[in-house]
This record gives sequence, structure tokens and C-alpha cells, in this order.
Amino acid sequence: MLSEATHLHGVATGGRAGIRRGLTLIELLVVVSIMMLLMAVTVPRLRPAMENRRIREAARSVNVYLSSARSRAIENGRPCGVAIVRDGDLPLAGAKLIQVEVPPPYAGEMEGSRMVFFSQNGLVGTAQFWSDSSGTQLEDPIGTPIGTGLIRPGDTVQFGYQGHLYRIVGITATGPNTWDFLFSSTTTAALPNMLPSNPSPTPQERYAASRPFQVFRQPVTSAVAPLRLPRSVVIDLWYSGTASAWFANSQTTPLKLPYPTIMFSPTGSVQEVAADPFGTVPAIEPIFLLVGRRDRVNPDPQQGNDANHTIPAVAEDGRTNLDDLANLWVAINPQTGYIVCTENSAGTNIAERRQYAREFQAMGGR
Repeated sequence: MLSEATHLHGVATGGRAGIRRGLTLIELLVVVSIMMLLMAVTVPRLRPAMENRRIREAARSVNVYLSSARSRAIENGRPCGVAIVRDGDLPLAGAKLIQVEVPPPYAGEMEGSRMVFFSQNGLVGTAQFWSDSSGTQLEDPIGTPIGTGLIRPGDTVQFGYQGHLYRIVGITATGPNTWDFLFSSTTTAALPNMLPSNPSPTPQERYAASRPFQVFRQPVTSAVAPLRLPRSVVIDLWYSGTASAWFANSQTTPLKLPYPTIMFSPTGSVQEVAADPFGTVPAIEPIFLLVGRRDRVNPDPQQGNDANHTIPAVAEDGRTNLDDLANLWVAINPQTGYIVCTENSAGTNIAERRQYAREFQAMGGR
């Protein structure tokens, strides 16, 4: 009996002594070292794939955001679009997009509001806003349309709901309820002089000579949330734009207005684009946005060549965003408003590299 109990005790004790409770410190250090070695070998190889994935995600996001603005224009019956906000530290890069929309035209604060306009010279006209047929009641645009920004330089005015549009480039208060409008020299061919021949017209005569008016206002920021591109991914504005209207040039600065903007009409087509330094121009050519890497954006616009939009390489790898075939074009057809994402194809210049996107767009790709 004693020998059997001793045997059982020995077996039990020996069994417990043979159980491994965990790793030793040396074993743990070996495992960690192996993992760090594997990471050091694999991460550099995975980084290009991760960057390419972020670029593809960004291009798809830009496509969806533009399509959303196009849908809003069709649904609301008013032009809507997307503005590309320039980076404060890198003016040729856009990492944030905002949706903008054209508000309803302004035609006065009261029913029957009219504007009397009398030309001082070829470019400046003095305007007064009337709201009473007796000619004794003036509206107060200082506190409403002008003072609060409802009427701003860049807006256009049309008299009598038809005829020529006059673009305002400056507004100055010259007296009680009187403002000087400075008009663009390209829109003053038919500036009306509404005042009667009487050199000192009465308020009634001024009102009789006035006309109904509409002020077509510039786009304002909509309530749609902005789109921020993934980290280190931007729209390279140096290479973006149309064939004849670039979104940036050698004089571009972070605060320069207008921001590059693409406006869709209620029919779904592209109505106009705001390009630097051309201002707002009709959309008659395909629009191209190059989605690429932030570190390959030209940091100094004055280094570039405006004629062919070439720049010296600034990235460590000696490449520009136009050279990287992993980057993507987002192309917009101006007639249909259709948007496609395509690869950055090989070529000797920017026109050849955009050609693949143009051909893919012509096939109806989305």
C-alpha cells in the first residue's frame, strides 16, 4: 500500500512539474524581433499599394460628389456645382471640395420693386431702388441686398427681364440709398440710361423711367457637407482644367478667387467653369481633374511653364503627378455631364495623357 501511494504521488508531482506555464523573456524577444524584421521588409513593399488604394478611393469619392451636385441641379432646377478649395500651404493642390448652388434671382424686397439707372460714363452707372409708384419710397439695399451681401461684385443685372446682362465688378455707396455700380468693360455696349431728359427729374419721373430688374447672383455654399480627400491625396490643379482653361497658373495664390468651380445646369450638362486666370467661362470642352499625391504637387507656381504646363520634379523620386501612371483622371463631359474615372495613360505631353480619358468618356463609361 505504501509503495503504491508513493508511486501515485510521484506520478502526480512529476506531471505537474512538466506543465509549461508561458514563454520565457528570451523567447518573447525572439518573436518580437522576427515580427519587426518582417514588418521592415513588407511595409515598404505594401506602401505603394496602400497609396494607390487611397488614390482610387479619392477618385471614386470625387466622382460621386460631382454626380451628387449634378443630381441636385436637375432636382432643384437651379445650377449647382462643386468648388475645389485651394490648400492654404500649397495653392496648386486641392484636398477639399464643397458644393455650391446659385440662389434665386434677387428682384427687390417688395412687390413691384424697380431700379432706376443713369449712366455716368461708359463703365459706371448710378442706381437707385424704388418700391412705390408715387416715387417717394425707396428701398434700403444698404441694410438688405447690398449690406448683407445679397448683391455682390460678380453678380449680373438684367433690366426688364430680358436683354443684355451687365456684370457688376464694384459697388460704392455715394449717398442716401444711392450706389455706384462699376460694370465690366465687356458688358457695357448697351448700358441703358433710364432717366428722362429733365436734368433734375422728380422722384415720380425717376420711378416712371425705372424698370423691373433681376440680379443673377453668384453661387453660394450649399448645406451639403464638404468632401475631404484621404491623407496625402489631392487634386493637382496645375494639370487640371480644360484644354484651354487651366485651373491654375504661375500667378496662383492660396486666396486667389474664384476657386476652380464646375457648375451643372438643370439639364445635367456643365453650364460653366471658373478657371484661373480666365474667370468664369462657358463649358465647351471636357474638364479633367488629376487625382494624385500631395508630395508631387509643384510647391511654387512660378517654377512652372504656363504655355505647356510643365514643372521641374519636386518629389524625392523625381516624378510629377503627370508622370505617375498609377494616378487617375476624373473627366467630365460638358454636353452630357457624365463623369468617368480612368487611368493616367502614357504619353509625351498632357494632351496625350488625357486622350485615353477622352476616348473612354466617348464610349459612355461612368
